[in-house]
Amino acid sequence: MTAGRRAPRVSVLRAAVLLLALAPGCSSGEKQKLLAGNAYFSTGDYAHAADEYRAALALNPESVDGHTLLGKALYELGDKAGAETELRAAVSRDPDATGARMGLVVLLLGREDRAAAKTELNEILRADENSTFARKTLAKLAISEGDYVAARRELDRVLKGDPGDIEALYNRGVLSARGGDGAGALADFEAVRALAPEQAFADYGVAMVHAIGGRRAEALAALGRAVDKGIRDPEGVFKDPAFRGFETDPTFRALMARTGAKLPDTAGAAPAPGETGTGTAAGTGTGTAAGTGTAAGTGTGTAAGTGTGTAAGTGTAAGTGTGAGTAAGTGTGTGTAAGTGTGTGAGAGAGAGSAAHATAGPGAPRR
Repeated sequence: MTAGRRAPRVSVLRAAVLLLALAPGCSSGEKQKLLAGNAYFSTGDYAHAADEYRAALALNPESVDGHTLLGKALYELGDKAGAETELRAAVSRDPDATGARMGLVVLLLGREDRAAAKTELNEILRADENSTFARKTLAKLAISEGDYVAARRELDRVLKGDPGDIEALYNRGVLSARGGDGAGALADFEAVRALAPEQAFADYGVAMVHAIGGRRAEALAALGRAVDKGIRDPEGVFKDPAFRGFETDPTFRALMARTGAKLPDTAGAAPAPGETGTGTAAGTGTGTAAGTGTAAGTGTGTAAGTGTGTAAGTGTAAGTGTGAGTAAGTGTGTGTAAGTGTGTGAGAGAGAGSAAHATAGPGAPRR
């Protein structure tokens, strides 16, 4: 298998191959070749699988199954152009060839052609309105586009047909957590735990709910359980808005270090609630014009701050610091947190800097 390929995409293609029902009109020779190809495919021997599928097509060039299976084998071999040719050959012979359309969806999403992928997904639903592949994929696309109502609708439809679909339960739990329904999210994550207690999904979801709710100790405890079970993409945790503000927490960093993830530089990171930021360029300076601040203080300017500078000094974010000029300046700082300081750069001082150091609750809607 090619290194770096996303596991979910490979599993979709494998499942489609292994579950594909061969057309009843197959000749015995064609069927033998297709089954032999499937046997190779199931072990990851895609080259020999492709040879068998080509042999089947030599016996019957119109075989929808042959084109579909060859397309999926070629995809695994890295020949995406050849894969698309074969999959489209299958669809041209049978518009209801959902297995071929599933393969096309994977290819199209791989090159970020979402519009074309959605067209294929809707064609799959036209042929099979209960296709969980199509509905879950549409839900993921809707989530990535911020259309949580559409995503929830698709996931509810999946779970109506199969209440034990772990992927749908987890994603619905994420939607509930992002939408502020912590109780609903916890219910879905506990259902996931009951179905797959050895997996990290449920514990990670619970950690996310507690983080969004501001319950840091509970969040870290649940995250620790997830780490123990193995998080698939540990570096992605740092990008999860639910854990924004956790970057400098020693316990959080220790947990992430256990996963082998590369720990991000915390310089300039937003402090956790209740913590104080640090200035980035403390010092004093002189200049020719009055410095200004953007919040409380004394002096002249748009709101506050005293000092001098070659241009109007500004505090650029929440926190405290100096009203600094483009060259220099001294004075009391600005922002929503308390503290004073001086600086030769923009708004340096206790709780200040060029990035926002405001107290912020963790979590925001993903993407």
